[in-house]
Amino acid sequence: MIVDYAHFGDVITFDTTFGTNKEYRPFGVFVGFNQFRETVVFGAALMYDETFESFKWLFNAFLSIHNKKQPQTIFTDQDSAMGKAVAHVFTSTWHGLCTWHISQNALKHLCSQNEEESDTEEESSILLDFSACMYQYEQKAKFEEAFDAMRGKVSKSTWLDSIYMLRHKWAECYMLDVFSIRMRSTQLSESLNNALKMHLKSDLDIVRFLKR
Repeated sequence: MIVDYAHFGDVITFDTTFGTNKEYRPFGVFVGFNQFRETVVFGAALMYDETFESFKWLFNAFLSIHNKKQPQTIFTDQDSAMGKAVAHVFTSTWHGLCTWHISQNALKHLCSQNEEESDTEEESSILLDFSACMYQYEQKAKFEEAFDAMRGKVSKSTWLDSIYMLRHKWAECYMLDVFSIRMRSTQLSESLNNALKMHLKSDLDIVRFLKR
């Protein structure tokens, strides 16, 4: 892991979505690409909880193992405690938000909650508009124009307003100078999690889990 990180640790993802054992401890993994775009694991931790202090300790421990080398870019989900710890520890690192998680939240918040009033075509149009804002616009003025037009299509724009405040972490036009090796999400970690599920069971205690 140390040698791999020294060579390929410029862009990493960190994710804790894998619920591991019967104590319900989150399992965090630091993952990236090698020169063949194969998944490489740079570190892993079985955590007690997902608080700011825990994340801060973990990130500092990760850097200490890797000779204090900070990545250029890190992608995580939109967990507030995790984001606060990233800003506190990875001080020279650009922090991006996972576009897959944002897309899932867009699906939940932008589609009608009342099935009887649902308009499938309109919902599809809004989701396409949001996807375009995420990936297609390289000019900030074009992004702002498209985002304002999309905001006018929804009756409740609370979620859009909140995600807009974080636009520099997910919109293409704010990432033109970011070194990302075409990585935009934590799905590397989630793909690894799926593989882990073949070997790790939810009823394992901590000792058996660590042995596995």
